[in-house]
Amino acid sequence: MGVRSTAFVMAAILALAALSGCAPAEPDPGSRITVAVDGDSDAATVTAGTLTETSLDGLREATAAGAVIGVPTQIELDGEMPTTGVQLTRVYPEPLPEETAAAFMFFNDELGGWQAVPSELSADRRTLTATVHHLSLWDDIVAGGQQALQSVVNGAKSAGQSVQEAAAAVGNSLEEANTNIGKAFADGADALYFGIGKIFDTRVDDPVCDMPVTPLWVESVVVIDYNANNPILFCTGRDANSPELLVVKARVNRGFAYTVTAAATPQWSYNSTVEQAAFDAALQAVGNIDTVIAQSISDLSANGVIVGPAQEISYGFSSTAVDSVPIGSPLVTLHPPTVPQFLTSSIASALVKWGLSSTDGYLAATIAVASCTNALKDTSDVLSGAAAVLDCLGEADEEIANKLALALLETGSSPQAAGAAAGSMVAKASLVLAVIAPATAALNFVAESVTPESTRTVTVFTTGGGELDDLSSWVIGYGTLGPLTAGMSIDQITEALSAEAGQTIETGRYDDFSGYCRQGALSSTGTTAHIGYLAESAGSNGPVDRFSISGPYEPSDGFTVNDLPRTAGGNSVGSTEADIRAEFGAMEERANPYVEGGKLLTTLGPGISGIVFVTDETGTVTQVVTGNVPQVYYSEGCA
Repeated sequence: MGVRSTAFVMAAILALAALSGCAPAEPDPGSRITVAVDGDSDAATVTAGTLTETSLDGLREATAAGAVIGVPTQIELDGEMPTTGVQLTRVYPEPLPEETAAAFMFFNDELGGWQAVPSELSADRRTLTATVHHLSLWDDIVAGGQQALQSVVNGAKSAGQSVQEAAAAVGNSLEEANTNIGKAFADGADALYFGIGKIFDTRVDDPVCDMPVTPLWVESVVVIDYNANNPILFCTGRDANSPELLVVKARVNRGFAYTVTAAATPQWSYNSTVEQAAFDAALQAVGNIDTVIAQSISDLSANGVIVGPAQEISYGFSSTAVDSVPIGSPLVTLHPPTVPQFLTSSIASALVKWGLSSTDGYLAATIAVASCTNALKDTSDVLSGAAAVLDCLGEADEEIANKLALALLETGSSPQAAGAAAGSMVAKASLVLAVIAPATAALNFVAESVTPESTRTVTVFTTGGGELDDLSSWVIGYGTLGPLTAGMSIDQITEALSAEAGQTIETGRYDDFSGYCRQGALSSTGTTAHIGYLAESAGSNGPVDRFSISGPYEPSDGFTVNDLPRTAGGNSVGSTEADIRAEFGAMEERANPYVEGGKLLTTLGPGISGIVFVTDETGTVTQVVTGNVPQVYYSEGCA
């Protein structure tokens, strides 16, 4: 990462130099980390820290995600490390805001990253302490939301300390950064490197459905009214490639993950959280050598259906699948995370903000928390859970890094790269756990546990009506479709369908566009749900101008293309361009406006009638339209 990176704003609160050339003030004991051994504050040597490129980059990454970092400090013990450890102390000029958390951290050379340790902030939120058993390059970190961190910076200013921009504070090179650190330490200034941001929380735009009008078989969709602060943001519509499918999209509008369940089996689904195949393979590799962690991994990932912060899951449902859901029951439900799932997604979210891919971030977080399952058994809240996993990481960091390295190998990393990356990830996970208290995430998590389920569900009601399951005897002609003819009224079509079925048939749901156009389907479910009609020449209550045949696109629709109407030459959905040209000869040809490489092939009959065959990029027919000109040419709806 370059020193001049614009991904974050860094500055330093540097030396308190006396005005008008006076000598620097004596160092304030609270302006840096102090060390006490059995109460003796003179038993250790504390000097300005010297950074490497790796340790400097680690500080930059921390500030990039939203944190305040103190002056790096080198601590060496004059004698032997006592079995009880030593106490580190840092005093802040003003109480830290309630929305922040603080911790000590050291640069772990073996892991190649800054690793946090369990730390305690005093009741007045001014004094940070920790008992440690290792001394080297140390620092402290304060994290929280933008407003809270700005308050920390303002508090430093009010204590008489100056603020400089990143270029002046860190310099353009490692050498300049170390020079500035040394100067700040020597002058006794309470120097801070800071970046204002949000490490744990997130807000996103609502998802977009390409075709926001739902399929004709959908009577209504019940979902929470849109609000930018809703925990889950939804959209529903139809599949642009398979218009008979209902599309449901859900996007997480919080800084932690949710699990998701669907009450019906979808035709397709997509989860943007991870590259699922690589993620599953990597976790399987770790589970194969550790059966205990295998079960923990399964629990954390909710069997692969977990939607991360700012991530989206989407489904395509058929009418047959939705009809199997009890009336009034949610079709899609997102569930608040458990404490382990919350910790996992919080770690993953921060790692992604620090530059990891979503898949690698979730791998690291999942393996770290899953390895510490036993430590979480007696915890019921976020903060105690974070502390328990942090303790676990401190004791088993190398073991966990080895498991993660194995997982990274499965995603294509080289052994050397996997080892280096794994150690750094585990160290960064400890930083997240140490400062996971910021209320933006923790309070949202608590609030979400009592939020009504209706804020996280989509319920779908389908239309009624009879069915005609086999239309294979119907012939597609110029402006005709079996017993139906362009120019019939809606009542005439209903009568013809009822006579064909031997029972009363009602046309399915339709869209009435302000009276000038009506678009619907012959029925709400079954094969005839794939037969559309359009009335436009005399308004929405006038005669039907055309019919369209589409689908099925999946075997689970309950029928095949053999059940659909066909031309006299046997062509329909599923036929090829060559088949059509063999039957009809020369045809008008236009580009399919929705599928690159697809075509609209038209053959005109007597009077104003015609048939249009819609093909995809492979030359396969995906829709047949028959009716009157000009409506038979309409690409979509009433235009």
